[in-house]
Amino acid sequence: MLVLKDIIGKGNERLCFKHPEFESKCVKVTYNQKRGRSDESKIEHNYFKKVKKRVSNLNDVPIALVHHWVDTDQGKGLLCDRVNDYCGKVSKSLDYYRKNQLISTRSINHGIERLLEKLVQHAICINYIHDRNILVQFTNENDFRFILIDGLGNTNLIPLGYWFKKFARKQTARRFYKKYPEIYNTYKSYKN
Repeated sequence: MLVLKDIIGKGNERLCFKHPEFESKCVKVTYNQKRGRSDESKIEHNYFKKVKKRVSNLNDVPIALVHHWVDTDQGKGLLCDRVNDYCGKVSKSLDYYRKNQLISTRSINHGIERLLEKLVQHAICINYIHDRNILVQFTNENDFRFILIDGLGNTNLIPLGYWFKKFARKQTARRFYKKYPEIYNTYKSYKN
């Protein structure tokens, strides 16, 4: 059983802890299961199993990889890759960089477009998108990429995006456009 101490992130329903032994891993544990809602960790885990079967090179997909369930002192947890910068520090959220104006709006929009392009290319379904769920991973002092760490899967009653890539692509592009209307030109190319 893993003993979890260091919280590196907190969402509406889950806490994210540093793995006590491995710097490259983290554990997501549900702390606030909302009534009537599906368990985010189960959705993410089940969906990622589908992604693994469909995508040959997971390193090309800008999402934190999901591994398996682990027992922890906080309950059942989902073991995932931890997103670290080139220097080893935990990557910070897009929300952090936006609020502190540490990255230009132009660079942010370009990063969002690149993230969307990769997700659409690989037909990755997303439930929701938010700046807190996108990490800015610096690959060196000047270059970075965006990594989606939460919101994978599909909670639609009939999740067509699970079975049909075309639906996954359209749904993901539509959700990005609703959140980030400034990337409409990128969205237009995926609409048809």
